[in-house]
Amino acid sequence: QQCAAKQWKSAILQGYFAFSRLKQNKGGIVSIDLDKQSLTYSPLEAAQS
Repeated sequence: QQCAAKQWKSAILQGYFAFSRLKQNKGGIVSIDLDKQSLTYSPLEAAQS
């Protein structure tokens, strides 16, 4: 299956956002939803609460 340019753009931006937050917070959790084609970042403090 080929991806449209907007799908590539979204993937790159979501990946960069998650990477920058992981680096900034020295860790965290990255969750991927393949059905929604989304990637989300959560800091470790929020995950442990």
